[in-house]
Amino acid sequence: MVMKRISVIEAAATLPALTREVNREGNPVELTEEGRVVARLTPPNGKPSLDASQLNDVFAQLPSLGDEEAAFARDIQDVRDATPLDRNRWG
Repeated sequence: MVMKRISVIEAAATLPALTREVNREGNPVELTEEGRVVARLTPPNGKPSLDASQLNDVFAQLPSLGDEEAAFARDIQDVRDATPLDRNRWG
């Protein structure tokens, strides 16, 4: 993937929208001056942020477990059973 590049002047004119895009999409943007890269705007954690309304779309894009679904569910339950929860963390 080619990193998006925009001029410093364009970035200044659209900074609020640009920062929201970088945070939402998780892709850095290079800022240029006279054709040279002078800065890079990156999301704080390098990953796009999601809100709850987008989770169904994310899950729909995951690969199907097919025949492995039941085995996966058993593995998860085994881990839960083997990991005691500290029910009284405060005393």
